[in-house]
Amino acid sequence: MMAKVDITHVPFKGGGPAMQAMLGGQIHSYFATPVAAGPHVKAGKVKALAVTGVRRHALLPDVPTLEEAGFSGFDGVQWYGIVGPANLPALVVERLNVEINKALATPELRARLAGEALDPMPMSPAEFGRYMQDDIAKWAKLAKARDIHLTD
Repeated sequence: MMAKVDITHVPFKGGGPAMQAMLGGQIHSYFATPVAAGPHVKAGKVKALAVTGVRRHALLPDVPTLEEAGFSGFDGVQWYGIVGPANLPALVVERLNVEINKALATPELRARLAGEALDPMPMSPAEFGRYMQDDIAKWAKLAKARDIHLTD
């Protein structure tokens, strides 16, 4: 929408088949993860145009962000979070949060996550709740503007 181009979404059953279609010339572009695209970029088989986060990625340091490429305000990253049942006792939620954030602070886990192109973002349960709500609102606004609907 920001680039004012019409792109057709082509669904694949995973990143592997999508990358194969890209390498085989069946598709013209692909939003790949740095881990999936990195080896192909380094081998010169595909060209990385930009990363979708707000800063350059450590695995692709020479690839500009979309902001640097002229698309101001773009931030679209894949994220993971840990959730539990809605009725999980507050003390359990707090204890899990403390222990998970401790683990995320260890050099060993940080290195392992970095190798998978994952950048830990430790948060409190309330902060993570707001993060999820804000992200859902951002993408819902885009879906409405582009008349995108989920189908059965």
